[in-house]
Amino acid sequence: MIPPPALNRSLALRLILILGIVSLLGDVIYEGGRSIAGPYLLLLGASAFTVAFVAGFGEFIGYAVRLVSG
Repeated sequence: MIPPPALNRSLALRLILILGIVSLLGDVIYEGGRSIAGPYLLLLGASAFTVAFVAGFGEFIGYAVRLVSG
């Protein structure tokens, strides 16, 4: 039995909303993790140079992967 078009539209909107919420929560977790990396390294006793180097190297690797993967 084929569901009515109104039901299809409702399911599609619900799916889009759920995917949007999942994407939002993923971004919150990712950005939260990035924001505490420096202070966490300092808490572990790393020098300011080490924190800056690790953060800069991480950014470099991220951009390099984007360049290679497209």
